[in-house]
Amino acid sequence: MIAVALPAEMELLHFHKGFCLLAVAAITRDGAGFTGAAAELDQSSAKTLAWLARLQLNPDTPAPALSADRAQIGFPRTERLWLGWNAWRRGDLDQSTYHFAGQDDTGWPAWVAGLQAFHDAHYREAAAITPRP
Repeated sequence: MIAVALPAEMELLHFHKGFCLLAVAAITRDGAGFTGAAAELDQSSAKTLAWLARLQLNPDTPAPALSADRAQIGFPRTERLWLGWNAWRRGDLDQSTYHFAGQDDTGWPAWVAGLQAFHDAHYREAAAITPRP
């Protein structure tokens, strides 16, 4: 898939490939698998997961520097989607909205806006906003 993917899809594809390689390496305890996972995760900007993969080979690997504002440029889209989804599952619509901001093409911002309108008893607005399956 990576060979024919659109540029906008590359980060997500590298994330999925790296995550799968990390899972296999964790099961098989294969050092080369951890190295491959770290390389793929670096290409997806998932620095924390890449660090965890490297940590399996070298326990002295320093942790990556984390920014104070996790929505800054460079914080991978995939991780923001995951954080937004996790907040949505907990019922924290404010945090979910924050993490989904700027990702209108995913449908999540509209979904959360519709849920928020519903919770605020703005039913007509909720029906107009929430995407239909």
